[in-house]
Amino acid sequence: MAIHTLSALLPTFQVELRVPPASIAHGGGHPMTRIALVDTGSTITAISPAVKGALNPSPLGKALYHPRGQNPIWIDTYLVILEIEPHTHPSRTFALEVIEEQPVTPGVDVLLGHNLLGRVVMVWDGPRDRLILTY
Repeated sequence: MAIHTLSALLPTFQVELRVPPASIAHGGGHPMTRIALVDTGSTITAISPAVKGALNPSPLGKALYHPRGQNPIWIDTYLVILEIEPHTHPSRTFALEVIEEQPVTPGVDVLLGHNLLGRVVMVWDGPRDRLILTY
């Protein structure tokens, strides 16, 4: 079981992103490591336009998206393989349906939504000002 301790102020860590082999055969990009932010307010995980452009994932389906201050719209979803802290062992790989959305936090390219957070155990340690993820 992997355990990751994050700052509760800005719970970020490295993730490796890649596309499934079928997407590579259709022009998908190379794996990349980026900074991800735990976003408990997001239903679905989001990748930045830069990550989407570099990975070039194949469209998977549609999701109803609620942009801040706007009416809901249907947007494309993509299948991405995400590995948390790929340089640590054990690490774990997740196949995730993601949307394209630019995170507002500088330096962050991935927002981890409930479709990932629902697969891990998350503990908020308030007195120590940290967030612990285990899987």
